[in-house]
Parts: sequence; C-alpha cells; structure tokens
Amino acid sequence: MKIGTIGLAGSGKTTLIGSLTLALLQGEASSDLALFNFDGVAATRDLSQHADTIQRGRWPARTEQSKVAEYAIRLRRKSTNTVFSLRLPELPGELLEEVWRTDRIPAPLTFLTDYDGYLLLVDATLDEPERAAAQHVHLLQGIKRARGHAPSAYAPEPLGLVLTKWDALPPEEQALGPDGLAAEHMPMLVDFIASNFTLRRVFAASAVGAVDAAGQPLLQGGRIVPRGIFEPLEWITGQVARAAPAALG
Repeated sequence: MKIGTIGLAGSGKTTLIGSLTLALLQGEASSDLALFNFDGVAATRDLSQHADTIQRGRWPARTEQSKVAEYAIRLRRKSTNTVFSLRLPELPGELLEEVWRTDRIPAPLTFLTDYDGYLLLVDATLDEPERAAAQHVHLLQGIKRARGHAPSAYAPEPLGLVLTKWDALPPEEQALGPDGLAAEHMPMLVDFIASNFTLRRVFAASAVGAVDAAGQPLLQGGRIVPRGIFEPLEWITGQVARAAPAALG
C-alpha cells in the first residue's frame, strides 16, 4: 500500500521525510510506526543525508524541480505488522503548470494516481495562501479525474491536509488550531476537500520543531525536536488499512 506525500515546492516535503527518517533511525518509541527499509540506493543515500543534515540543525537541500522521480521509504505499523510505502514525488514545475491549466495529470505524472492515500503538505506561513489554495485544488481535481472519479462523486482515498512549518507561525495564528487556520487562510481548499473527499483531516506539523526569529531550526538539548510528524501518517495508514479489506472483498 502506498501513501503519497504531495505539495508545492517549498512546502516542507523533503524536510518532513528527512525528519521522519531521522526519528525512525533513532527508534522513535512514541510512534506505532517503525522503519522497514528504504526503497533503492538513491532513497537510502539521499534520505540518510537529509536526516544527517537535520540532525545538525540545518535545512536539507531542496529537491530538483527539473526531473520526475520518487523517493520511497517503507514503514511498518508495530501493532498490526502492516507495511506501507511512503512516497515523496519530485514534480517538475512545467508539468505542474500543465496540471493547473488543464486540471489533468500529464502522462509522466500518472504515478500520482497509484496512491492509496494522500498527505497534502501546505506551507502554513505562505504570504499568498489563496493562490496556493487554487493551485492545490487544480492538482487534486486532476488526480481525482485521472482516477476516474466523477466530478460530483466523493473520492474514497483518504486525504490528510498537513499545515507545515507550524512552529514558525505567530502565537495568535497557532491558537486557531489547524482546522481554524485552514478555514481562515484557505477556505477554497478546505471547501473543495470537504466536498470531494469522504475521509479527510487537517493536521499541524513542524518537521524541525522550534525555530528562531529567522525561521532557522533550533536544537533543543543538542537535537532537533519535531512536532506532529507522526500523527498524519498514523491516521492515514490506519484509514488505508481499514479500507483494504473492503476493497479486496
């Protein structure tokens, strides 16, 4: 079973999966998820480098915007021994522009329709959230259409909306909570998700935990202390696992 982590450039996908890798390699005991293995040499090398960079209190390098590729890490739920594949796609800007113009998924990106669930990462600190919300709506419309779902039908795939860089927000915005902030800053996206996905939830996450006034990661006790990075994954893998027997039946 595959979980797709999607979002625009700069939304924190690479940092999130790097922090997940670091926590899993360190044997994070508070989560029901454990590292099973990496999928391929490139994923092993690059994700390990991302984890090392984050451990030293730095941002990992941004993924390339000129090629189509996927990183994959396989996770195991300790309580059920179910294995999931967490996918991090690299989506070239010109192909995303095509999606936004046409609401269709170009042939090189059809692998986006193979996922059993989606985590949509959105930068909570965006200066123009309405524009980004419209772009996300076009992307989700394209995925839904490519999967063969009618425009008026609800997609059965679970969708988690993850507001990233949460600890970089001012206290008054954090006080709104993830649902409140999403409804206030990107109502178009929230309304679209509510009207098109039966299984949905909003999360707040900060892959590096606390940040300084310039938005740089802060080490706490000599290490990065992320916030909320496992909750979206535990929710969506649980939703996918429950849906799998029904699909097989």
